[in-house]
Amino acid sequence: MKPNSKEIIKIAQNVFKSKKISINSNIKNTLTWDSINHVSLVSKIEKKFKLKISFEDSISIFSIKDLIKILSKS
Repeated sequence: MKPNSKEIIKIAQNVFKSKKISINSNIKNTLTWDSINHVSLVSKIEKKFKLKISFEDSISIFSIKDLIKILSKS
């Protein structure tokens, strides 16, 4: 299953417990985006779409746009 941005945003809203999460959300404008929730987001995305995000890619995610860009490569 190929990830789409709406599904990614929905997962992020769930992880960060905020309906305000959008395509423009990032580590600086999302108060609940901490290290624990970052790992949780990556884990839930991997599980939902049955893919593996490399460690290098996971530490380069600073926004929803970054996440979408990384997932589009897979």
